[in-house]
Amino acid sequence: MKNLVLINFNSEKWKFITNRYLFKDQNIFFGYATNINKLKKEKNLKLVSLNYESLFFHKKINIGNNFFKKIFYSLFFKIIKILASVYIKVFKVDNYITSDDMTGPLNLILIRLFVTNNKNIYLYLDNRSNNEKYFINERAKFNRYIVNDNKFVSRYKNICRKVPKSKNYISFFEKNLVEILDSLECLPRNPFRVANLKYRKLKIKYIYEDFYLKNKLILDKDKYETKKKIVFKKYNLNNKKKLIIIGITNWYEHDMTNLKDGYSRNETMIKIIVDNYKNCNLLLSLHPKQKIKDYLWLSKKYKIKIIKEPLIDIIAISNLFVASFGSSVLQWAKICKIKSLVFNFYNDRNKNIKSSKYLQNITSQKNIRKKLIYI
Repeated sequence: MKNLVLINFNSEKWKFITNRYLFKDQNIFFGYATNINKLKKEKNLKLVSLNYESLFFHKKINIGNNFFKKIFYSLFFKIIKILASVYIKVFKVDNYITSDDMTGPLNLILIRLFVTNNKNIYLYLDNRSNNEKYFINERAKFNRYIVNDNKFVSRYKNICRKVPKSKNYISFFEKNLVEILDSLECLPRNPFRVANLKYRKLKIKYIYEDFYLKNKLILDKDKYETKKKIVFKKYNLNNKKKLIIIGITNWYEHDMTNLKDGYSRNETMIKIIVDNYKNCNLLLSLHPKQKIKDYLWLSKKYKIKIIKEPLIDIIAISNLFVASFGSSVLQWAKICKIKSLVFNFYNDRNKNIKSSKYLQNITSQKNIRKKLIYI
């Protein structure tokens, strides 16, 4: 059996899938160069890295009303579809493995080709959460997704949604890209919800992080002390103080806000922690899409160091994890029995986050001091 595997940002998940599920098979891993390179340290992996962002991220495609761009992308993706079809046949690929069935032009093209050729498709999902409201609210902020063309909305009703408390409709993809994907016969049934592909050879696997990460996250006493000693020495932390890790949210990098607002939101979170946890060690953690150079100003302004290693290698020795909106790290913290704070008080808040024994979901900035978890 030969598998074609699309790699997303979560390299830890794909390392697990590779080691646990695919080690007996012949696998071809492909993805955007920055992401696929994270697996280069793994031995015996056949990697295909591609540098063209438009193949993987539909948000990077901004056609607008540019006639020449529309023609270019239309021809470009038709050629990609032909090349992908040839690739599948030449290398005799049996299965396609991906993390969603609703985003990424190349991903959607490959899904269509595997359906057409009656081959297996595997979706490896983290959870069953429904993010439809999030997608609607996020896209409503950008003119490129707003459509007021009744014929378009009627024709592509599965791709469009009405914006609450507004006369506007939004399209999941930019209008011209919808038409291009339609011509390629690879529009998803409902891009607002993952795993909506109706195909008898679709196999869905839910990969729970407490199942495949607990060996990295749950440390015995000796490992805990050793790791803590290494980290505290590396970042010059005070051994007598507890450690708080602040997860910088990728507001801008995920197109949820502009750069200025993204910076402002992260700075608000940092300032609240600095003002209220004066007797604690603080470290900043970036999302894999974020670059250290873009956040050095926050590090310097508040005199908090940015960790350079993967957060999964450090989270277990912290006493509190802080985020805004949400993060898969909240699940890691729960596994480690570490308390978390989520500053979820913006209009585009994450409605999937709920307060629990180890998590405080703060939905308002009023009297915030009384809502904080003290460690």
